[in-house]
Amino acid sequence: MIGGLKFVHEPATLRFFTGKLEPTSDWPEKLAAAFIADFGEDQ
Repeated sequence: MIGGLKFVHEPATLRFFTGKLEPTSDWPEKLAAAFIADFGEDQ
């Protein structure tokens, strides 16, 4: 269910700590909806 991420900003140093990422598809919304369906909105 979890998809990929891509860099939208890659600094020359400490790329993995200070870079900015965005999802490659709408998987974050689908994951949140599945979590709410399983556990409810009160979690």
